[in-house]
This record gives sequence, C-alpha cells and structure tokens, in this order.
Amino acid sequence: VKNSSKRGIGDDIKDDIDCNGWDRVEVRDAFAIILDNLSESRNEISKLGATMRKHISSSTRDKNSKSIQELSIRLHQLTSDLWLKQEQIIVPSVALLVPLVEQKSFNNQVLRKMGIFDSRLYLVGMYDAIWEGNKELSDNCFDSTIDFYDEKELFLEIIPKVPRLMINRWRKKLYLPRAGMLDMVQK
Repeated sequence: VKNSSKRGIGDDIKDDIDCNGWDRVEVRDAFAIILDNLSESRNEISKLGATMRKHISSSTRDKNSKSIQELSIRLHQLTSDLWLKQEQIIVPSVALLVPLVEQKSFNNQVLRKMGIFDSRLYLVGMYDAIWEGNKELSDNCFDSTIDFYDEKELFLEIIPKVPRLMINRWRKKLYLPRAGMLDMVQK
C-alpha cells in the first residue's frame, strides 16, 4: 500500500491507471482552472496533514494544542470545500461526459489499485457520503436538478451485496479507528 499521507490516494491511482483519455481530454479542457484549483487544495490538505502529524507526535503536544485545533479547523474547511466543489461541478460533469460503462470500469480499476484495506475505507466513506451527506449537499447545491436518490440506486447496483453487507463491520473495525484520531485532535 502506498503512503497516501504525502499525496492523495487519487493521485497515486491516477498515475497508475489508464483513464481512457477522457479525464485529460474532455474534462481537463472544459474545467482546467477548476481542476487546478482542486489540485492546489489537495496539496494544501496534504501539507496541513503532515504539519498536524508533526504537532501531534511531538513531545510538546500540550503546547501545540491550540495550533492543532487551528490546523484541524482549516483542514476541515478545505476538505469540505473540496468535497463540495467535486460534488457540484466534477461529478455531474463526468456523469454527462463519460459513458456509464467507462465510469464503472474506472471505478473497478480504482478499487483494484487501492488494495483491500484502502478500498474498504473508501466504500465506507462513499456509503456515508451518499446516505448521510446528501442532505447537507442538497441544501448547499446550486443545481437543484441533481437527484441524490439516483446515487443510492447506482451504489446499490454497482457495489456487490457482500461488500455492502460488510460496510458496518468495516466502519467499526477499520474506518472509525482511523477517523477517530481526528476526534481526539478536536477535543
């Protein structure tokens, strides 16, 4: 498993997977400025994460608690903004530009490339985003034509039943222990 702390998981996968050219040609040409902005946000998130890890692991953790809290707030703002931009602009655009067959093929390549552990974390996060995040997104989304119920149906169609049944277990055993570190930092 590659170290995703230095770069986003998506960056590692993007470097290694054949994207059939559609991400570079149609999407990049249409949204070059937006994609560059998203890339800058991802880089800043990576740098903030590295800084937080240094502060958390240092022997002067108590002295760094205010700094850690400020970094955590900034990290939350950046990731929320990044997620919202991707959901409002990139996802609908890819849905329009890229045939569903290619999207499914790409998703399968991503899951295979991620490996078992990261793909399980990804599925838990994706499930939570679809089932729990849609209200927040729909309240903030400028495009009222997006039907989030379609996302749920697509998830149920694409993700096989056995992995779907394992999501709660993976959340408890894999996802929460990893995500729980963020809760400790915010206290």
